[in-house]
Amino acid sequence: MCGESTAYSSKFDERSFQIHGVSPIRIRPYQRSAPSTAFVMPSVNFWGEDETIVVAPKRNYTVNDFKEFFDDIEFPIGYEYWLNNKDLLQELTPPEVELHEIYSLQMPTPGVFLYNNRTFPDIQPAILPDDGDGTVNKRSLLGFKNWEGKQEQDILSLELVGVEHLAILRHPTTVNYVKQVVTGQFDKK
Repeated sequence: MCGESTAYSSKFDERSFQIHGVSPIRIRPYQRSAPSTAFVMPSVNFWGEDETIVVAPKRNYTVNDFKEFFDDIEFPIGYEYWLNNKDLLQELTPPEVELHEIYSLQMPTPGVFLYNNRTFPDIQPAILPDDGDGTVNKRSLLGFKNWEGKQEQDILSLELVGVEHLAILRHPTTVNYVKQVVTGQFDKK
């Protein structure tokens, strides 16, 4: 049900793992060996079937072009990874438990990757920003709203503003929210 456009970049560019003193391009073989990245590729549930995610010199890529994309970056096993995962999140049903969604918006999040002849596919592209938490796009973060009214249990959410993806976990508002929920002091109003 989810997806993030940054999953595209982990397969071909050098932005995902920024480790001081280590060339990101040297880390790419490790990134590509992680089949789980294909699990969070952009989903047709949230991206339009003809919506461009990657602009490259010879063609553009959408959620319907994964095979061509992986072939063009000379990483065909990436397509196999995606095939193994693609149906797992297509039609998620409501979990039938009380749900608490904590997310952040208003952080520049990669939306579209723009390549030219010099950069595709091995050099960091220009990026058109989208809204999100810096990693996950807003459209995926708000996917839980598809379950509203489809289960008896409450679906509650806490929206933070300007908090980066991993920083959400240690943000004081998040920590306080979780403490209130687990100690039974949470007021649903």
